[in-house]
Amino acid sequence: MHLAPFDPYKQSGFLRHLVIREGKNTGQVLVILVTRTGELPDCVWLAERLIEAVPELTSLWHVENDQISDVVAFERKHHLLGKTFIQEKIKNFTFKISPQTFFQPNTHAAELLYETIMSFAALSGSERVLGLYCGSGPIEIFLAQKAGMVHGIDSNDANITSANDNCRTNQITNCTFSAGLVEKLLKNVSGDYELLVLDPPRGGLSGKTIRKIIETSIPRIIYVSCNPATLARDIKLFADNKYSLKNVTMVDMFPHTGHTESVCLIEKA
Repeated sequence: MHLAPFDPYKQSGFLRHLVIREGKNTGQVLVILVTRTGELPDCVWLAERLIEAVPELTSLWHVENDQISDVVAFERKHHLLGKTFIQEKIKNFTFKISPQTFFQPNTHAAELLYETIMSFAALSGSERVLGLYCGSGPIEIFLAQKAGMVHGIDSNDANITSANDNCRTNQITNCTFSAGLVEKLLKNVSGDYELLVLDPPRGGLSGKTIRKIIETSIPRIIYVSCNPATLARDIKLFADNKYSLKNVTMVDMFPHTGHTESVCLIEKA
């Protein structure tokens, strides 16, 4: 099989990306072939060869993407082989990872990250916790062990589907999730939350989101960030509104690179 590589400058070729996701603690492997629009030739032959070469292959997908930008966009996806997802285990929990699901790529560092969040949260068992940009819900599920109630919000429907599945799989009954834009759903936040957990994308928080958060008057915030620049920008905006930085630590989520994951505890004065 020969698939011509995609040239983003000439907008020519067929094969755009090969995405491999692995459960480090389960050994399960999910493979995604991202191409331009078109039929993937010899799918059966390809699947058989991949199984021979990688017996751990659990899920195989073909994604068609004609966007000009060189990102992995799931315009059309086709399940080719095995299960539709893989699973990963962290501590006593099992998490479902689908092609579009956000999940930390470094399982061992993620375990340290979640333990750090638990330590910063210092929950006693009765607190109401709100999680924004929750992804597939691992932070919220970890916190649910020691919280009274946890609710997570994410704009990606696939993430919320996985998050709800993860709750059922792990028999977590005090954790719920909603799909939608954070800026819009924050308008409907009701009840007294004692803790807010933020894990936004690299761009950080919009000014509108920060204003909505400040309006909720949630006294304690744990901010998880993979971008120190936007983190510093956002913390300054919180500081300008009577919040103060109480603790910060780094997790080496991406070894041998210049990137790191930061965890900050912010409290209202």
